[in-house]
Amino acid sequence: MTILRVLGLLLLLIPVDTGENRPHEDYAPLRDLVSMGFTSIYNFNFTRADSIQKALTKNYSSNPWAYLYGVNYYWWLLLSEKETTKFKDLFYACLDSASQKLSLYRKKMRQDDFDLIYSYIYLYAFKARIDILDGKYLHAVIHANDCINYLEKSFGNEDRYPAFNVTSGLYTYGIGYSAKNNPWLFPALLFVPKGDMEIGKKFLENASR
Repeated sequence: MTILRVLGLLLLLIPVDTGENRPHEDYAPLRDLVSMGFTSIYNFNFTRADSIQKALTKNYSSNPWAYLYGVNYYWWLLLSEKETTKFKDLFYACLDSASQKLSLYRKKMRQDDFDLIYSYIYLYAFKARIDILDGKYLHAVIHANDCINYLEKSFGNEDRYPAFNVTSGLYTYGIGYSAKNNPWLFPALLFVPKGDMEIGKKFLENASR
């Protein structure tokens, strides 16, 4: 059943940033650095993105987003550079550090702890992505299932936490699209939260405003 639950999610495991991403602890300077870093990554300005990564781990080493940013940064380098072994090691180092830092908050997580919920959506999406890249498909299924569990915690809170408009929009649109265009996935989609392309579009439109 777990395998069936996650098939629809595997197409949606992409990094997102809406300007609302922020770490569990609300540090404005850190948020600004993370936002500038994402902008640099998406503009392929890796020199600037690298300097921001170093500044984050130096000045905010106790905060999970210093490492979640690094996960995104090194993922893009894995996709665009030749030194894949080097960058994969750095990717895993950031992934492990982010997991460790987030675990300190997990036991005290509240239903409205949206920063932490978003962080775990982000973390498990990337864990599934690297598993797929490494051919570890069983691990990918497990981590994608974890991602869905946190997505379910976020549903219905898009007005309270704007970044959820992106994650809900991508998921809802993607599952709706899969149901419409891939009938062979129908048995699998019975075990995941339902999707709807039009509702997904509305979430994404809200996120773009």
